[in-house]
Parts: sequence; structure tokens; C-alpha cells
Amino acid sequence: MAAPVNTAEESKKARVYERNRNAYGKALAQGTGGWVLEEGDIKLSSAPFPYPFNGLMSPPWKAKEQDTKFRRALELYQTTGRGMVVALGPASQPDATYRDILQHYRFQCVYHVPYFHLDLANYRGKAKRIAGVKIEHLEKTDHVTQEALPWIGPLTTPIRKAKFRFLDEELTRRSRRTWQWLAWANGKVVGGVRLFRQRETGGIYDMEVHEEFRRRGIALALMHHACGYAAELGLKAVGLSASGQAVPLYLKTGFTPAGQWSDFYLGAGRLAKLKL
Repeated sequence: MAAPVNTAEESKKARVYERNRNAYGKALAQGTGGWVLEEGDIKLSSAPFPYPFNGLMSPPWKAKEQDTKFRRALELYQTTGRGMVVALGPASQPDATYRDILQHYRFQCVYHVPYFHLDLANYRGKAKRIAGVKIEHLEKTDHVTQEALPWIGPLTTPIRKAKFRFLDEELTRRSRRTWQWLAWANGKVVGGVRLFRQRETGGIYDMEVHEEFRRRGIALALMHHACGYAAELGLKAVGLSASGQAVPLYLKTGFTPAGQWSDFYLGAGRLAKLKL
């Protein structure tokens, strides 16, 4: 249950992704018919389906405010009827001060995930050509509606359709903040990666390659396309969180470790029964 302690330098770098992840979670909730609950600096969001960003992302509260504001956050989130995630990035948990609060309400640690940071000032990455593979910078979604996109799957359920609709609406926004790349092989989409902009920083999301097409350099090519474009946009840095098996990919892209991200969870049933 204990949250890791992160260094001051890690916390500084982590703010890139923590702020971006907050903005992305809010955009996803709004774009899929979910909930955005805000009261001062208490900010929660939730898509209408299970998702790692459903809940409270990196609360910026001072130690003396944590108990009161956390209780109010629980009250607000109870109205959704969903299970709640509390995500603590390196910048919001430099000394693991939320541990006692989380234990009190019986949140369970889901996982600790490494965070990675890429300073774009000196980024020189370049995607190599891969025989039989084409990388597409997706501008419209009309030609991929029949594809089983790696991070979504075939559009056969309401949840998958909602995720696809979110992508479609993001790509057609007048004020652009989302960019998507696809990898094609044998006439099918076999991989993808997404860049989401929040002010002068970017976040990498939904990096996925079909299992049978891995270890061919496709994921690295997708990452270089996304990070290179972020640099062209003039963004200062990009961040992401990673599963263990993806760590070598991000290190090879040029990212550096920047602490641990921790997600805690309380199921809908237990949350509903809390008397606050």
C-alpha cells in the first residue's frame, strides 16, 4: 500500500505528465458522456466505463487541507455510481503523505508505474523506415471504422464506440490538442500512438502494437513520429507512464526515468456505503 518517495528532481519533471494527464482525463470524460466534477481545486473526472483515469488525479492540496478536501472529493464522486481511482504522481506525493488517508478509506493499491520524461529541446530522434510498414498521421477516421484498432478493438460494443467517437471528435476540433499515428501492415492497422497537448507540454497515450507485429521496430517508429511532431509544435517536453515491458522502448526513444506513479482504487459498492 505504501506509495514510493520521489526525489525533488523527479517531482519537477513529473509535473509535465501529471498536468497533462489531468487534462486528458477531463477531455476523455467530456468526450464520452462521462462526468467532470469541479469545486475549487477539487477536480475529478470519470468516463462512463472502467478506465485508469476515473477519479482524482494528482491532487495539489497542502497537507493541512488534505483530510477535508479528500472527504469532499469522495462525496462528489459518489454521485457517479462508479469505482474511484486516486492517482498520485511524483509531484503530488513527494513524501507519501496520502498513505494514511487512503488506508482510512480502504483504497487498495492497484499498481506502481514508472513515469518517464523527455526534454524536447535537444530531441533528435528520427523514425526509420520498416519494410512492409507504413506510418500514417491520422487526420480523419472515416477509413478506419472497420479496423480493429489495437488500443480499442473492433467497434462492436458501446465502450469501444465511445472511445472511437472521442478520437474522431478530437481530430476535428477547431483548437487542435490531439494527434494520432497509425502503423499499417498487410492492409491492416497493427499499431498506434497518441499525442495530447496541454499548453506547452505533451502526453503520450494508447501506445499499442498488435502482439504478432512486435519486435520489428514499429513501436519505436511510432514514438519517434509522435515525439518529433511534438518538437515541431514547439512543445518543451513530453511525458508518459509505462508498464514494465514497455520501459526499454521509452528509454530507447530518449525518455529518462522520473519517479513512480501510483494508482489506488475503491470499488463502487464500498464507495457508495461510505458515510461522509
